[in-house]
Amino acid sequence: MSTYASAPNSTTSAPGGATAGGDHDIEEAITAAIIAQVNVFIFGLIGLVILLRFPQLVGVLRAKCGRPFLQLLGRGSVPPTLQKKIARHRLTKLSSATRHPLEFPAGSDESHESFGKREKITIFPEMPAGGYSDKLCPPHVASAPSFLTPVISLLRKPVLPGYSAIQFGILMNYTYILLYGLFRESNPFTDGTRSAWISVCQLPLVFALAQKSNFLGTLLGYGYESLNYFHRYAGIIAVWTGNIHCVYYIFKWTNAGTFSANIARPKNAWGMVLMVCMNMLWFFSTSFWRKKFYNVFLWTHTIAIIALFPAACLHRPGLQPYAFACVALYGVDRLMRLVKSRIATANVTHIPQLDMAYIQIPTVNSGWRAGQHVRLRILSGGMGVFGWTESHPFTIASASGSNDGLVLLCKKAGDWTGRLVHLAKELSRDVEGQGKLNVWVEGPFGGPARTVFSSFSGALLVVGGSGISFGLSMVEELLGKDLKRESRIKYIELVWIVQDPEAATPFIPILTSLIQQSEFSMLRVSIHYTRALTKKVELLGRIEAAPFTPIAIAHPNLTLIPGRPNLRRQIESVIDNAIGLGSGKDSLPPTGVAVGVCGPRSLADSVVKAVADVDGAAKYRVGGVELHEEAFVW
Repeated sequence: MSTYASAPNSTTSAPGGATAGGDHDIEEAITAAIIAQVNVFIFGLIGLVILLRFPQLVGVLRAKCGRPFLQLLGRGSVPPTLQKKIARHRLTKLSSATRHPLEFPAGSDESHESFGKREKITIFPEMPAGGYSDKLCPPHVASAPSFLTPVISLLRKPVLPGYSAIQFGILMNYTYILLYGLFRESNPFTDGTRSAWISVCQLPLVFALAQKSNFLGTLLGYGYESLNYFHRYAGIIAVWTGNIHCVYYIFKWTNAGTFSANIARPKNAWGMVLMVCMNMLWFFSTSFWRKKFYNVFLWTHTIAIIALFPAACLHRPGLQPYAFACVALYGVDRLMRLVKSRIATANVTHIPQLDMAYIQIPTVNSGWRAGQHVRLRILSGGMGVFGWTESHPFTIASASGSNDGLVLLCKKAGDWTGRLVHLAKELSRDVEGQGKLNVWVEGPFGGPARTVFSSFSGALLVVGGSGISFGLSMVEELLGKDLKRESRIKYIELVWIVQDPEAATPFIPILTSLIQQSEFSMLRVSIHYTRALTKKVELLGRIEAAPFTPIAIAHPNLTLIPGRPNLRRQIESVIDNAIGLGSGKDSLPPTGVAVGVCGPRSLADSVVKAVADVDGAAKYRVGGVELHEEAFVW
């Protein structure tokens, strides 16, 4: 809010009657040099990470996973269903004598060892004549050398709620760099300028990390949601250092009795506006406002950002390069989000077992990768007067190119989603169980980024509750690639954790169909329910879930199991099957196991721990185990 050291510091007065102008110029030169060092060091480290992750970017491009940063939702030619493709392109199968059988227990040996003798079921995977060529398979590029696996497992462990060891380390090193800039040849108690420059020079980084169409995240290989922890921390640092600058001059002017005269000067008044805007951005972005009063968070952010740019330019001309950089980043993001937006008519159904809205947009059926999400707006008066102004993220529950189009599972989790589920319930009553809504979708965003699941030999997908969206889209995409011989996957296991077994009922036909459609790879699905049953529960009108008893549902590879899964044993099982399963892909060397998790933070932390606990020799034998996290955080 000051003139940035326009008034000489009492410690810089020149002896012998000389003016302090020369010392002032020297101070500004030192500050400019140190701020440049801070920026070079931070962006140099970012550039180093981009360089180290460049081989993975090449692998993603060669795997034909879409154009990073430029993926657009669209309508391609509607392909036949996967089942019809299998029927039409059925390949000659070898005799069962040439196949390698795989045995699965009808129950579970992961978390319940006391059920007595379990029936063994032998499943023979289908195999094309002549083997499975790797000509169309995506290249596998490991995220790190195998000798670093123990270090990576250690760095992934949570050290604070919501923060892993590597995230905490990144934030601490970032803090050390800024402390160097703040205290190098300066004292915040006698120099109020340095803290202001530290604040302002971080704003472009804060804006770059905040954008949904995140070009910096694309270069780094992470979605904006994965970098959000850094965005919030850098924003807090920018606000705090800006407040140090502000408080310094308020204290100085008040002591001198010149506060009114100084604050009346236009550039200082604009400095005060700048600080009010930055504090608004911080205060109204705390979890309380985001969760309880999302519209307040949204509108205060919008107003503060619009006012921040001119306030910075009018406070001091030297801030204009930083302000223009922020304007450019914000403008490009808004433009890209507009380009990525589609307005369409969606079919909406209420799923009572999960108290969830099932939204299907048949006219949008291409342009995303499994695991990505879109931001959804509902253009209906049933969402309230300002309901259309809110957009919320939902993971896509279908694969690109599917007949169903873009499918979203919207679970009740707050006021807005509560109104959406209620609206779906009302519409489902009116028109034969299904209604129609006009929707606005932006995306796709996020997703697995540099992790190409089809380049691994095995995949374990662990999902909780509505995280089944991630599991369904990933399984459907992997099976589609497998049918076209564009996948190295031999074995896929989907673990779905729900509270009540009845919650899984609407999805059993879908899961059964996916298992039946697996052609050259094995798919197994286990549904774990955590709420203890006191009596038998009827599923699908013909199957009963009994207390403490695992059962097979509709297919031997689809099981319903009481209790939580033993995740470590699940991973070890996938490793063994990825190495030993005879699926016609014996000629393909093991390329590791990909573990994907989508659910609450606690579930993600459990999977991280399980991956770390797996024996290092087993990881080495399969080619490594890599983890992709999609945690429910807001």
